[in-house]
Amino acid sequence: MTEEFRVTDDTSLCYTFLMFFKRFLPQLSDLGAISIDGSAPGKTLLITAGVDGDEYSGIDAAHQLIDIFRDRSFSGHIIVIPIVNMPGFMNESSHNPVDGKFPKYLFPGNSRGSSSEQIIASLMPYIDQADCWIDLHSGAITEGLDPFLWLHRTGHRDTDSLIDGLAEKNIADRMLIESCSSSHKASQLARRGKMYIVAESGQRGNRDAHDIALHIQWTKAIMTTLGMIDTPIVSATSPIVMKNVQYVTAPYDGIWQQNPLRPLENGTTIGIAQSFDRTKTKTIVAPVGGYRLWWKETMRMKKGDVLCAIGY
Repeated sequence: MTEEFRVTDDTSLCYTFLMFFKRFLPQLSDLGAISIDGSAPGKTLLITAGVDGDEYSGIDAAHQLIDIFRDRSFSGHIIVIPIVNMPGFMNESSHNPVDGKFPKYLFPGNSRGSSSEQIIASLMPYIDQADCWIDLHSGAITEGLDPFLWLHRTGHRDTDSLIDGLAEKNIADRMLIESCSSSHKASQLARRGKMYIVAESGQRGNRDAHDIALHIQWTKAIMTTLGMIDTPIVSATSPIVMKNVQYVTAPYDGIWQQNPLRPLENGTTIGIAQSFDRTKTKTIVAPVGGYRLWWKETMRMKKGDVLCAIGY
C-alpha cells in the first residue's frame, strides 16, 4: 500500500521528514558500502565518513578515494561508506534527527534499538571484516577546526605498534595520540586486533580542496603503513604531538562570543558566555595550555555544548 505524506497547516516540513524516516527505518540498515578488491591479498581497510551528518570534507574525500582505487592499484580490500548517518546528512545536522542522538557515541549499536543504535549496528559487519578503520570527520556547520589526526594507544601491543609507526613517520602536522580506557571504542576494537583512527580536516561545512586532500593524504599514508600501497609518505617537518584533550563546555543556554586566538595558554580567554536575559555573563578561559582542536563559532549556545576542545 502506498502512503502519502502531506504537509498541512499543522504539520511542518521537518516533522514530515522525521515521520518519513521513522516509517522507513529498516531501510537505514543499507549504508551504501562500496567494496573494492585489490590486485593482491592484503589487509582490509574500512573508510567511513558522514557519521556526523554535516561534516562534508570527509564525505567528499571518501568519494574521491573510491575513484582513486577503482583501478585496484593496491593490495588487500577496501570498504568505503561515504555517509553513515544519512538522516543527519539529509537534515544538515551532526546528530540523527530521528532520535536526537549522535551515532558516533553509540558503539557497538543495537539492531533492536533506536535509529542511531541501528545505524551503528548495521556498520558492525563491515568493522568485523576490517583490520583498520579510518573514520573521516571535520568541523560541523557551527564549528571551526584546525586539522589533526586522532590516534589511540590502547595497551594492546599489535595495534599500539602500528600507531607508534604512524607517529614516527610524522604523517600529520598535528597528531593527538591519546591513551584511552578499556571501555573506549578503540580499546574494544584493539582487543580484536583492529586499529581505529579518526581523521579531522575541514570546518564550518566547507568543502575546501586542501582539507579534502589532507584526508586522502593521511589515508594513503595509513595504507602504506599497512602494506597496501607503496606510495611515499609525506612527513611533517615540525609536527605537533598532543597526548590529551580538554573540553570546555557552555555553562548555560544563551549567547556565545568566541575569541579566535590560538594557540592557548592556561588562563587565556576563549570567549564570553551570556544568558539570554543578560543576568549572567561569564568569561570562559582555557583550563590548560595547548592547541585548539575545534571550537564553536556560531552565536547560539546550549548548556553543555563544547565551546572549545584543547589538545595538550
